[in-house]
Amino acid sequence: MKNTILNLSNRTYLVTFLFSGSDSKILCSGPNALMQAIEKYGERGINSIKEWDNGKCKFMRVSKQHILDCHSFDTESHIYLSNHYFFKK
Repeated sequence: MKNTILNLSNRTYLVTFLFSGSDSKILCSGPNALMQAIEKYGERGINSIKEWDNGKCKFMRVSKQHILDCHSFDTESHIYLSNHYFFKK
């Protein structure tokens, strides 16, 4: 995996998948990165998605609806995430 610099002023997510291995936890910065991670690994099952909280300096659990609401401006990501089984009600 190549090294990247994460901008914490963007929404940063920690996605944990149900399988174990070196790629079972992925950091994503922004809606496109979140969508790409879910497209690549999501078929094996998503355990949780946490959002970075700058005030507390740690990843916090957020609701699925909160994630969808935060990315409603990015139509492609919003439609993909809304139709994904993890976000279905």
